[in-house]
Amino acid sequence: MKSACMVPLRLDAWTTNNWNVDAQPVAVLNEASTLHERVAYCHGLASGIQDLAELLYDSNSEGVARAAGFFFSQIVPLVAMLERLGADTCVPEQKVG
Repeated sequence: MKSACMVPLRLDAWTTNNWNVDAQPVAVLNEASTLHERVAYCHGLASGIQDLAELLYDSNSEGVARAAGFFFSQIVPLVAMLERLGADTCVPEQKVG
């Protein structure tokens, strides 16, 4: 049996195998990437979800606005944590400013 570390980490959205559940991944983790680059990737995904939650919060539908408020309350600290991890994992020559 393969170790979990040996199996490529799929980064495809779950909908990419909608035609074939046994489809091979299109996007996988680049094992040569640094921890900082991986944190940056996650930060980008989380920031997109935060933007969507902000947009949906202004919905005329009370249910949609409440759901968006819940997601927003969870995603804001996640984005903040990823920003901190990004700063913590940045090597000095990569730091801006």
